[in-house]
Amino acid sequence: MRGQSPFDKEQILNDARFAPKEDISEIEKIAWKDGKLQIVPSSFYAQFTQKQLSQFGHVYGVYTLPTTELINVLRSFITGTYGSLDNVIEIGAGNGAIGRALGIPMTDSYQQDEEDVKQYYDEIQQPIVRYTNDVEKMDALTAVAHYKPKVIIGSWITHKWEKDLKTGNERGVKEERLFDHGARCYIHLGNHNVHADKPLLKVWQNFKVLTFPNILFSRAVNPDKNCMYLFKR
Repeated sequence: MRGQSPFDKEQILNDARFAPKEDISEIEKIAWKDGKLQIVPSSFYAQFTQKQLSQFGHVYGVYTLPTTELINVLRSFITGTYGSLDNVIEIGAGNGAIGRALGIPMTDSYQQDEEDVKQYYDEIQQPIVRYTNDVEKMDALTAVAHYKPKVIIGSWITHKWEKDLKTGNERGVKEERLFDHGARCYIHLGNHNVHADKPLLKVWQNFKVLTFPNILFSRAVNPDKNCMYLFKR
């Protein structure tokens, strides 16, 4: 892969690969069942240190740790603004926890199942995403062209690397094109230290960066930077 890899910057922030192993057994008992990330109350994750949450995310290949309260915020905003969840999809769904909780189509390119990508992650000791069979194999732009949603949800989406960009991935998403088929809103869950270089933040006029410090958890070691980007048309 040319340019910066999908998680090079994230690795600078999250040294779980090399840090002393944290005890994540209590998180695993509740948050991971039958190969799926579970939706739990914010109070559950609040019991643990960020090092434990980062280690859990690292081991299971998950980035956002969705909570009951976060799902309620998403549901309330989308239904209140756009009427229903009938025309909403998730891209880059990975293990599918967010889309499954909302009852919306979940799509992912399954990039990390490709042999060269798996080899790369093996070399850097980075566990890959554990896809589930209810996540439809479809890259983001294809999914948007197929479903023509009003609202798109993505979590820790890596933007497409192009010449002169310092970060990204050749197989990433050209996020400004998510609006090509009539989408009115793109909700991206991430971390502002990790995702501050997104080209969409430079070319899109109508967006907000929202923080939910007590309900938005992730594997990033700087939880104060966890955020929701709200891009609207």
